[in-house]
Amino acid sequence: MSQQTSEHDVVIIGAGIIGLTIARQLLLLSNLSVVVVDAHRPCYGATGAGQGYVWMSYRTPGSDTWELAGRSKQLWEELAEEVRAQGSDPLDVLGWKRTGMSTVYSLNSQIELFQEK
Repeated sequence: MSQQTSEHDVVIIGAGIIGLTIARQLLLLSNLSVVVVDAHRPCYGATGAGQGYVWMSYRTPGSDTWELAGRSKQLWEELAEEVRAQGSDPLDVLGWKRTGMSTVYSLNSQIELFQEK
């Protein structure tokens, strides 16, 4: 088996959602050459196991994790719109689609906190 070599400015190890997002941003916002390596196919490991959901449940409105999850959702929607603008379906290209959820609150204090956000 022969080995191939190449030179790149950045080598990203891991083709999960984090590695691929970092690679995409570097390619869009810099002149760096980037390569992503992984032992399996993209989004096979932890990203695949988590099914790619952006979970808002189990987050407290106003908390850092709430804000990060909201920002992640926003970025996914922006990426999906870019894919649509290029004439493709985000579900086909990214495996992404907008879904929903219901949240049931049992305490008035929970409802008030959620309504503030």
